[in-house]
Parts: sequence; C-alpha cells; structure tokens
Amino acid sequence: MVKAKKGEVAASPETYIILKSIDKLDKKFTQYEKRILSLEKEIAALKVWGSILSFLIPSLLLSLLLRGLK
Repeated sequence: MVKAKKGEVAASPETYIILKSIDKLDKKFTQYEKRILSLEKEIAALKVWGSILSFLIPSLLLSLLLRGLK
C-alpha cells in the first residue's frame, strides 16, 4: 500500500501508477489544447490577411494596368 497524504485514500501500487499515468496524460492534453488554441488564433489572423490581400492585389494590378494604358 502507498501511504496516503492528508485527505487522500491509500491506494495499491498499481492504482497509484495508473493515477500517475492519467495525471501525466491530462497534463499533455492540456498542453495540446493550448497549442491548438494558439493555432486557431494564427489561422484566424491568416484568414484576415488573406482577405485583405485578396482585395488589395487585384486592385493594385488593375490600377497598374489602367495607368499603363494612359
């Protein structure tokens, strides 16, 4: 039996190992969640820049063409 801290129930070594593994997995999933949220923000920013450029580039090309025709 693994000694329990104050306020905890004593657990067998197998249960303790499983609980530690679950805790490690939980921490990894939390890190992955933070990374995914960061990627979502970056993708949103890229979408904004893409929409801005999709407006500006054709406008600039059109202005250059019209300027060259004069």
